[in-house]
Amino acid sequence: SYQNNHLAENSEAKHHHSTKKVCISEECTQMSKSMMANLDTHVDPCHSFYQFACGGWMIRNAPPPRRLVHSVMSKRRDEMDLQLRDFILSIEQSEADHADKQLRRFYDSCMDVSSIRAKGYVPAVQLIHDEFSDYFKDNFIVDHDSDRKRLTQLILRLLKSNGTPIFDITLDLSPSNSSRYIGVIRVPARSGLLPKLTRSSRSFSYLLNRLMRHRRKRNSRGGYKYVSRKEIFKSFETSGLLCLHET
Repeated sequence: SYQNNHLAENSEAKHHHSTKKVCISEECTQMSKSMMANLDTHVDPCHSFYQFACGGWMIRNAPPPRRLVHSVMSKRRDEMDLQLRDFILSIEQSEADHADKQLRRFYDSCMDVSSIRAKGYVPAVQLIHDEFSDYFKDNFIVDHDSDRKRLTQLILRLLKSNGTPIFDITLDLSPSNSSRYIGVIRVPARSGLLPKLTRSSRSFSYLLNRLMRHRRKRNSRGGYKYVSRKEIFKSFETSGLLCLHET
């Protein structure tokens, strides 16, 4: 009969489920423990599944001050930074090899905050004059090939000098011609510097908010209008943050 067949099918399904293999390796065990520890079982998953799945981890790992985004990866990065710091501090310059001595000397120079504040921006300005002053001399002879070569040499020199704290050089599509690339030379991104060190933190915040909204904005009719790349680049230009060079 139908009832007997239905009971037989259920019995077979239960038997198949009971004999299903379960991973009991060390990796699976550790992963399952981690997943269970991240749960907040006091939260109804139908109400907030994110809080249910990650609430336990969030309770045990409060974000550091002034950090907007905190995650497992950022926590691992913090732990790695601490390990690197401890490793560098363990280097004895009297016994270390040349590479370790340079690493320790570089770290100590960065931590010497009093000397950095006393010297101010003078070393950076002196570096610009010493390394790059030849590229900015007046040249009244128009020679596109020579200018292109000099620009290439300048960019290579900047990259070799690790000039990213002063200049940020990237490649992107031209807003006026998508078949061409442009070299973007501007001040460093805000994520790489403290806000007080940027030229215009308000401009950076404005541009960042626009990009984070998926390059869309609400128009007067309540819909969304596409924000073109050209408009975004125009915002950089009006903020005095962008210098374009067609390649």
